[in-house]
Amino acid sequence: MRKFCSKCKQWKDMEEFYERRRIIGGKAKCKACEIESIKEYREINKEKIKERNKQWREKNKEKIKEKSKKYYEENKEKIAAYKKKYNEEHKEEVKERQKAYQEKNKEKLREYKKKYAKDNEERLREYRREYYREYNRRKRKEAKEREEKKNVL
Repeated sequence: MRKFCSKCKQWKDMEEFYERRRIIGGKAKCKACEIESIKEYREINKEKIKERNKQWREKNKEKIKEKSKKYYEENKEKIAAYKKKYNEEHKEEVKERQKAYQEKNKEKLREYKKKYAKDNEERLREYRREYYREYNRRKRKEAKEREEKKNVL
C-alpha cells in the first residue's frame, strides 16, 4: 500500500511513514520529511527549547540525580573502562586541563591537602614508615650487591 507525503509531494510505501493513529487519510509526512521538519523547528527555536529544558532540569533535579546514581552503580566497570581509554587517548589534553585546574584552584587544593593530612595523620605516618623501610631495604640490597661485585673482581 502507498501513501502520499504532504511535504515532498511523492507517493511512498507505508513503511516510509511513522505509524500514527490519528492520521488516517489526512496530511502526513514521510519519515525523511518528518526528520527534516524537526531539525528545522529545533534550529528556529533553539533558545525556546534550551529554556524549556533548563526549567525541566531545575524542576527534576532529584529525579535526575537518582537516575544518574543508579546508572553509575549499574555501570561502574563500563564507566571506568571508558574513562581509562579516554585518558590514554587524550593524555595531553587531560594533562593541560589538570594543570589549568591546579593553577586556578591553588588555595582550594592547599586547604584540601592540609585538611586531609590532619584527618589522616596516623595513616600517613604508617605509609611513610613503610615507604622508608622498603627504601632502606632496597638501598642495603643494592649496597650489598655492589660490595659482592667489588669482591668478585
